[in-house]
Amino acid sequence: MAEKRVPPFQSAEVDAVLSCLMDAVVAIDAQSRVVFFNAVAEQMFGYSAAQALGAPVERFMPERFRDKHAEHVRRFAEADISSRRIGTRGEIRGLRANGDEFPIEASIGRIETDGGDLYTVVLRDMTERELAQRATRQREYYLRSLLDTVDAVIVLLGLDGTVLEWNPRAESFYGAPAIAVIGRPYADFIPAEERDAVYAEIKRIGREGTPTDRFESAVQTHRGLRHVVWNAALVADETGNPAILATGHDITEQKEAHEIARHLAAIVQSSDDAIIGTTLNGEIVSWNWAAQTIFGYTPDQAVGQPITMLSQEGQRGKTDQILERTRSGLRVDHVETLQVSKQGKIVPVSLSMFPVRTSNGEIVGCAAIARDITEQTLSREAHADLAGIIEESLNEIFVVDSSTLHFRAVNRGARENLGYSFDQLCELTLVDIMPEFSRERFEALIAPLRAAAKTMLQFETIHARKNGSCYPVEVHLQFGRYAGAERFVAIVLDITERKEAAQRETECERRSHKLEALASISTLTAGIAHDIGTPMTAILGYAEMMRKQLPDDKNRGRAAVIVEQVHRVSELVEALLDMARPGDRPFVPVDPAAVLRTSLELYRENLRKRNIGVEASLGPVPAVIGDAKRLQRVFINLIVNAADAMVNGGTLHVSLTNPDDRHVAIRIRDTGTGIAPEVLPRIFEPLYTTKERTSGTGLGLAVAKGIISEHGGEISATSQPGVGTEFTIVLPI
Repeated sequence: MAEKRVPPFQSAEVDAVLSCLMDAVVAIDAQSRVVFFNAVAEQMFGYSAAQALGAPVERFMPERFRDKHAEHVRRFAEADISSRRIGTRGEIRGLRANGDEFPIEASIGRIETDGGDLYTVVLRDMTERELAQRATRQREYYLRSLLDTVDAVIVLLGLDGTVLEWNPRAESFYGAPAIAVIGRPYADFIPAEERDAVYAEIKRIGREGTPTDRFESAVQTHRGLRHVVWNAALVADETGNPAILATGHDITEQKEAHEIARHLAAIVQSSDDAIIGTTLNGEIVSWNWAAQTIFGYTPDQAVGQPITMLSQEGQRGKTDQILERTRSGLRVDHVETLQVSKQGKIVPVSLSMFPVRTSNGEIVGCAAIARDITEQTLSREAHADLAGIIEESLNEIFVVDSSTLHFRAVNRGARENLGYSFDQLCELTLVDIMPEFSRERFEALIAPLRAAAKTMLQFETIHARKNGSCYPVEVHLQFGRYAGAERFVAIVLDITERKEAAQRETECERRSHKLEALASISTLTAGIAHDIGTPMTAILGYAEMMRKQLPDDKNRGRAAVIVEQVHRVSELVEALLDMARPGDRPFVPVDPAAVLRTSLELYRENLRKRNIGVEASLGPVPAVIGDAKRLQRVFINLIVNAADAMVNGGTLHVSLTNPDDRHVAIRIRDTGTGIAPEVLPRIFEPLYTTKERTSGTGLGLAVAKGIISEHGGEISATSQPGVGTEFTIVLPI
């Protein structure tokens, strides 16, 4: 059909109209050259009209569209279409002057003019629509991806409870694909006892249009009954059809965990240990009943306070260190520390602390367990005190292996008394320090303990020290347990002093008997000394006269014997009188050197006849306060005893020294036969003598000891058989 011919865009009014259009208008001739390019086209393509006019229209499209465009224009030209009729409409791509491509929508029409056919193309920039459509598609894709990947069960229900759709998570949760459940009633997945409540909520949402928040129900899945909490809301599609979109989360494990937590909370509350939860900064967030009992604070008073409020002054730094270790992920176990209760009481506790973590391992807090160890501490202190008492005891205390009899524990008293170290004793057995026992004999002794016939044995024996010396002991041995094993426990008393005291008592009794005898003799002697002295004097006088006047030697010898025996009787009487009646003359300063010289001089001839030499060293010493006559009696007695000991001659050593500024010392030493060790302790006893009964009275040394004691001094003796004896007299100045 022929179209009306119009002039080719020469009308100013037409140009004005075309210039005002919102779309780009481009006119081309039969050779596809631009003959019109309105202002919108200039803005769209970035070319001015002057640049565009005369240019081939292919310049304004990407090369890949040019052949297709030329073919389209050719077919359009051959078609019998009205010159103003919009031709094929579709999207193509435009090309801007800067090289950017952009989507366009084009409509083409044909106009017959006197100069030939013209083709008008109306172009619309589709960039914004394309971007919007792309965004819509992207949103749809993201939404579908979200629904497919979200870890929530999403179910779309009709208002009658029919399943309209559910996501892949719902498929895996229920164990059924969406295609198999769409159209089925949701009641198929609800336990019978909960269906009414679920459908009532569906109807309420459809009726009121208000969403539900955290609606909990049980559902039946391929894994059994599960618990789900739902959020549901009323939605509508593009046509306005209502539906209910429900989003659910499986809380089965949470419920189980909650139940476990409830049980744990009950355990925490019933625990005898204080269990305290804190933040990472040490702020208390939980406080059980035991914590209240131990520390005196109620939960309201404790929660929100720093845990260091429980620390004793000076120990808060220790608590801070424990918190710091816990915050770093380390566990702290059984640290003993002192805490303070609300009442100010010091509470010893065993404190453990460990980090509290989330399921992904993040540390979010600390948990402290404090055990009141007051009783254990007191018990431990009591045990320590007892152990200290045992260790410091002067008695020997042993713990011995019941099988081997090796030492397992030994107190200090035993170690010091025996002279062994603990390690050395551990190498020994109890029998090793008891020389009186063999292993067989000792086993026989303790057999009643092993057989439980007795609970304790008590016996006396001797212990041998490391240095070889021995001492008497009393042993209390019993069977028991030590460090979880069967042991013998021995408490040993050193009875040296007891033995010595018993010996002294026996000795005292013996001496007492002798002293009683001496007292009787002394009393008798004192009573009759005068009566005996008078006839003795007469006998002595006549005997001396007979010895001088008798003509024959035999009778003179007999007279000499009478003289000698009278002298012995006189000496005996004098000695008894000295013991019965100590000297009553006043003490005066006495030169001990002069007394010694006189004593030696009086007996020098007797010593010479016995072939005994004298070595005297009488250094100058201060005077002593005493009785010279009685001291001389002591010195002569010692000299005579020394001479009697040197039956084959020898040397008598006499010395006088001043060992310090308060004493003088006289030493008289012989080279005679010596005194046996068992005899030496008794030589100063009255009436004890080692000489023959005809040559000694047993009173000489006893009298000497008495005289020296009267002078405030001491006399002692040392002797070595076969070497000699030395007497030492120490007198005060």
